[in-house]
Amino acid sequence: MSNFCSGDNDGTQQLATKGLHGYSSPFRSLLDAAIDIVSQGSSSKASVEMKIFQTVQGHQGIPNILNLGGFIIPRPMCISSDLKDVQVCNGYYETRNKLTCKSVIEPRVQNYWIISTKGESLIGAKPYDIARAALDGIIGHFNLFLIGYLHQDVSYDSIYKMPKAVQRSRDDIQKTNICFSHPKLQKTSKFNFLLEHMSECSGFIVDGDQAVEWRKGREAGRHRSGTLPFMSYRITRGWILDEFILHTAIDDLESFAWVVLWCALHKLENPSKLEALWIERLTADELRHVLGGKISIIFDLSKKSAIRTLTFSKPLVLLLPLVSKWLSVAREAAERLDTFLRDFVEDSPHETLEDVITDSVFANEENGLYDQLKDMCIGVYAEYLQAGVGFLKSRMERPTAKPTA
Repeated sequence: MSNFCSGDNDGTQQLATKGLHGYSSPFRSLLDAAIDIVSQGSSSKASVEMKIFQTVQGHQGIPNILNLGGFIIPRPMCISSDLKDVQVCNGYYETRNKLTCKSVIEPRVQNYWIISTKGESLIGAKPYDIARAALDGIIGHFNLFLIGYLHQDVSYDSIYKMPKAVQRSRDDIQKTNICFSHPKLQKTSKFNFLLEHMSECSGFIVDGDQAVEWRKGREAGRHRSGTLPFMSYRITRGWILDEFILHTAIDDLESFAWVVLWCALHKLENPSKLEALWIERLTADELRHVLGGKISIIFDLSKKSAIRTLTFSKPLVLLLPLVSKWLSVAREAAERLDTFLRDFVEDSPHETLEDVITDSVFANEENGLYDQLKDMCIGVYAEYLQAGVGFLKSRMERPTAKPTA
């Protein structure tokens, strides 16, 4: 299996001879590894994260991990896993145990693993590069999903663009990407539209410390996974209402739309009043303000004339057609998902979705919850990817198009 995103061999050699310090700027990406925060005294979660990404080495949108093991930064971090009843005390997050009324601090440490794929932040990148990297990130996310893992924390800090696109042959693409070799998809041409786009790799996804095996029963609880500005509408709303929400690939896919919008907004030197409002809402600390901001953005962009009639700055104008389309797909997919889950529970012997998820044997029955959910998610991946490929083609066909404002 080829490591299509491999960095320069010189960088790997320097790592072996010079250790982890003293890199010149061309090799700093070797240290731009995904950061995993794991329970203190245990690296099992970091090992799982590394294993997940190593399983799909050579796939589009996946970085090349150096087989050197991880290393732990000897600086403890105390982080609460629940935002309820949390207070900051002397720089540590403190959670109050509801039964004993005593404070409970969850100790953690930073565990790093190292990738040789050179990556750059999407913040400050050109609009076209942001869109391409996000699309490759979705393909990487899809490859992870097909082997049974859900990322659960898509953000601008988990998607990187490559300084230079890496060329790939059609034979290599079809052999090393599960979206072509997966038994369920191998005999179909559902994703053949990706072949031309995948002749180059321009971005990748990292940071899988929140990843889960999505077919396994999950502990019923109120813990939410994700970074607030990028969490899907339904996850954010469920958090506010303290509802049990099943986190799915459909939620992660919506996060890609918020990432692209976020990166576009952060390129603006003089945002308009509307753009400044969007930035203020998406960066708010209050969940309700973030949710209200997302509702407002979705509503504004749902109007067909929005991009022509509202005042937007150049970087945003260039990316809004993609963001608008992806959020439209997200809204419709979320409605279908909620309807499906509600109907499934009503037809099941269980009272709630929480009960269904807890009963992993029942949920994994043939043509059961997870089989049907997988089919639905694959269809939504296709919608996002088709919209992304179409957007990039339109940009290439109109390189001299001048956006308004």
